[in-house]
Amino acid sequence: MVEIVAVNKGNPIEVVKLTDLVDSVKYIPLETKDECLLSHIEYIKQDDGIFFIKAREGVHAFDSNGKFLTQIGRKGDAPGEYFYADCFYLDTFNKRVGIACGYQHKIYLYGYDGVFQSTLELNEAHTAIFKIAMIDKDILLVQQYTYNEIAKCEDEYIVYDFSQSTVPLWSVIHKSRHITTGQCFRSHINDAVSYWGGKTWYIPPFSNIIYTHDGQKSVPSYYIDIPNLVADSPAFKREERWDYSYSKEKDELDEFIDNNNLNRGIAELGECSDYLVFSTRGEGTWVWDGNKGVVLLMVYNEELNLYSSASLKLSSMVQHISANHLYEMKDEESIISKNRHLKKILETLREDDNPVLYKLHLKPNLVEHLCKQYEL
Repeated sequence: MVEIVAVNKGNPIEVVKLTDLVDSVKYIPLETKDECLLSHIEYIKQDDGIFFIKAREGVHAFDSNGKFLTQIGRKGDAPGEYFYADCFYLDTFNKRVGIACGYQHKIYLYGYDGVFQSTLELNEAHTAIFKIAMIDKDILLVQQYTYNEIAKCEDEYIVYDFSQSTVPLWSVIHKSRHITTGQCFRSHINDAVSYWGGKTWYIPPFSNIIYTHDGQKSVPSYYIDIPNLVADSPAFKREERWDYSYSKEKDELDEFIDNNNLNRGIAELGECSDYLVFSTRGEGTWVWDGNKGVVLLMVYNEELNLYSSASLKLSSMVQHISANHLYEMKDEESIISKNRHLKKILETLREDDNPVLYKLHLKPNLVEHLCKQYEL
């Protein structure tokens, strides 16, 4: 049975202080060495006190204090090397890192120590890999990009079961929407898969329904009731397809949605301790404890004098900030006087160092706390 979740957009918290969200923030400078220079961090995962960070240079592991541990695999054509890293996931059951390369139809498995172990073979039709998450031991949820003529990825979500034999069992649980000319493929969702409350949750593009997988099939679980959250279905049934192109500032689909004052559905899904978090473009971020929720628009970090989208803060408990940005702030007394640990980091930080992580520890009973604090 699908549960309807009504969202009150009329009373959002426009700017919430980070100190009203968290009990503490731990700043962690990443060690800077030639073998672990990170130019652009894409996302961060953590397990057993280890930060696994995907950047343009590959996947690197750092300990809880930011000390570099190892690189997880590397690009190349030698045994155990991959052509390109589309994404990675953590197999917390077996303490392994899986790096997916759609071009090679493979997932490369490495220990947390970076040592290559084996590969998993994917169906040749599933090449446009966007994200992978574990549903259960040996069972993977694979998300592909929006349908396009180039990669022929008509299946958006596929479940792979590697527990039965060397030949995996796979089943399509969600088909893609055919709304593109095929000029280019991309995702219309930032983070589409989340693990919360002992279940894996996911969202398709242009939808207001959150799905889960019960071990056998896809199950629609939550209908997010926000007016005009999703464009009317006839809008996506026109005969001609929209043209996607990274070279354009806006593609035709963006222009159509903007000109008609439509929305794109749920754009991001994440988990924060005891809370499920989802965001929509322009409508804010909703933090839900399973019974009650609050809508946030912006988060203000007083220590860094930094405003950012609530979705960027709450989709992950570990964020990062560039050393160059912090270096420019090192002489601002109003900033460095608020956190002794941060002040100590800034004393030795160089502008070309690796980024600095900051780990958030959310307040208990956060939804109730925010309702009281902001008189909602």
